[in-house]
Amino acid sequence: MIERPTVLLADRSESFLMYLSILLNRMDYEVLPVGDGKSLLKMARAIQPGLIALGPDIPGSSPIEIMRLCQEDDDLKEIPVLIADEASKEHEYRAAGCSAFLAKPIEIEHLYAALSQIGNQPGFRRKHLRADFHKQVVMSHNDQVIKCQGITLSEGGIFIRRRTPFPQGCLLKIEIPGAKQQTLTLDGEVIYTKQVTEDRFTMPPGMAIRFLDVSDTDRLASRTIITSLLIGDLLEEQDEPVLKG
Repeated sequence: MIERPTVLLADRSESFLMYLSILLNRMDYEVLPVGDGKSLLKMARAIQPGLIALGPDIPGSSPIEIMRLCQEDDDLKEIPVLIADEASKEHEYRAAGCSAFLAKPIEIEHLYAALSQIGNQPGFRRKHLRADFHKQVVMSHNDQVIKCQGITLSEGGIFIRRRTPFPQGCLLKIEIPGAKQQTLTLDGEVIYTKQVTEDRFTMPPGMAIRFLDVSDTDRLASRTIITSLLIGDLLEEQDEPVLKG
């Protein structure tokens, strides 16, 4: 099993640390929030994270100073650095050598694009945005109509829990519940199955289904569902604008 990529996250703002940590965890990253620049560098040397993510206000240091120290350290110079700040600061950070820049408040699509382009560690280069999806879906196959529990949903497919999965290559029609009682209906193909007798500690028995011939409209609808799963509740409770839907 591939371990979750580790992100070291630093900023003075507790809201920034909390909301970005929650979002990155939901996107399947292991996040370690750090309170100051000195602690960040010590932890980076010790654990060699896949990414260092910085807000603009770091006690005892600054994003540019941390980047300079990383670039001068043989143990840290290969670790990519992502910085989130006001849009007007992007040129300054790019010139200093940051690997990626995000304007605040952070848009999930921009964060996803940055993470997909960063680093060589397994897990960072992900083809599709995805989220946990613990909702019931309806599948149609020939004359069968079956209700099953979803596990994860991405723009490219869905993993569904089922004790006796359909065989690989099986073609299905899947109805996925969306917002406001709307349903997204997509064609799919079973590309992977996991039996109940296999390792039960990594993934439940079921099947991975790849979506077929997805229209632009349906792709947008699936991204809206995934975005809502990842940050819908966070947007409602933010006490400062950290994330943007």
